Amino acid sequence: MRGIDQASIRAARSHGAGPAETFCRIFFPQTLPGIEVGLILTFVSMAGSFVLPVVLGGQSSIMSGVVINNQLNQEGAWGAASATAGLSRWRWYREFATRSGLARCGRPLW
Repeated sequence: MRGIDQASIRAARSHGAGPAETFCRIFFPQTLPGIEVGLILTFVSMAGSFVLPVVLGGQSSIMSGVVINNQLNQEGAWGAASATAGLSRWRWYREFATRSGLARCGRPLW
């Protein structure tokens, strides 16, 4: 978003466009390619973390994506699925902080 030409935004404002109209007609259309790429990368990452374990190991494999899906779709346990996702994210963050050296900077991890 920093790479968007500010001259076009100033030109729209100097021709009487308000902030909302400038955003909708100038700024937002120029950010669409970045938004689309972000959505695609998020979808591919999400699909990879769920689809791959199912394809390789079947429904009997114990991977966090499969466990969360089973809790949501088969058992209807939204709380358990939320807790599993939260713990999975916490474990990932702790591992990342330990490997990247954040844990040695003197700051608490949580």
